[in-house]
Amino acid sequence: TILAPLSHCLKVPGGYIQARFVQEMFLKHVGRDDGQMPLFESSVKPVMLKLPKKDAAIFGEWCAGQYGLAGRVGKWVTDRLECLKLSYELGVAGGSNEEVVVRIRKSMDGLV
Repeated sequence: TILAPLSHCLKVPGGYIQARFVQEMFLKHVGRDDGQMPLFESSVKPVMLKLPKKDAAIFGEWCAGQYGLAGRVGKWVTDRLECLKLSYELGVAGGSNEEVVVRIRKSMDGLV
C-alpha cells in the first residue's frame, strides 16, 4: 500500500500506520447512517494480517465493536462476525492472553 514505505521510514512495524488509518475511518463514520464504514474484507482484514497476531486480535476486537455501534446494526453483522472470527483465530495463534481470547469468544457467541 501507499503507507508501507512510510512505516519503514518511521521504523514502525508494518501495519501499524494502516491500522491507525482504519481506526480514523471508523471514528469518522460510526454512528452516522451513511454506509461508509470500512468493509471487513477490503479494509480491516488486510491490515489485521499485517500486524503481529496479538495486536491483530486486539485491533480486530476493536473494529468489531465499531461495527456493533453502527447506525444500521443489521447491515454490519456479517462484517462484525467475520472480524471477531479472525480476531479469535489470530489471538489463539499468537498466544494472546486468555482474557482477550475469552472476551472475543463471548462477543462471537452473542452474535450466533
